[in-house]
Amino acid sequence: MDPETSLEDAVELMIEKKIKKLPVMKDDKLVDLVTFTDIARFQPIIAKYAEELAAGQVLPKGMEKVIRYYIV
Repeated sequence: MDPETSLEDAVELMIEKKIKKLPVMKDDKLVDLVTFTDIARFQPIIAKYAEELAAGQVLPKGMEKVIRYYIV
């Protein structure tokens, strides 16, 4: 993802691909790494959004735990 990617788009990608970490790339260079927990911790409303996106899906246990812990 690039630095301008919205948190919602990042969470959608994480849920779709069932991954907990995304590299943040700028000019084909790694500038950061964002985790599902980072997003939920700093924007707890996003955890609720993630829960809605994940409805009916089997997620990795770590993602489920984060969603349940940070639900607003």
